[in-house]
Amino acid sequence: MARAINDPETQVLIARHRSRVVGFGIMEFGEERAHLSLLAVKSGYQREGIGTRVFGWLKESALTAGIAVVKLELRATNMVAQHFYRSLGFEEAGWAVGYYRGRETALRMALHLRHQSAGRSHQAL
Repeated sequence: MARAINDPETQVLIARHRSRVVGFGIMEFGEERAHLSLLAVKSGYQREGIGTRVFGWLKESALTAGIAVVKLELRATNMVAQHFYRSLGFEEAGWAVGYYRGRETALRMALHLRHQSAGRSHQAL
């Protein structure tokens, strides 16, 4: 977490209710691709729009930065998260067998904000 906070190419956003941290989001930025590393909302505050607002802020930052696509991975068995990300416009982009500790499959998802430049489509993020 400290590395993400200190990385100038990473946005870390904290959601608070009064003085209590209730959620956060971490997105790493490349030239045209961003990677949503983490998005979490404390269980007692879920389904109140906090995750949607956190992602909305990160998405606006990505648009401002000229990002073409936002990618993420989540546990393939996490149907609640799949539904949440689909509601934000993410689409299935593939699978990664053994992604989590060599045992669990990850679903890769992507949100296309605009078309990528032809010369940069091979970027690693």
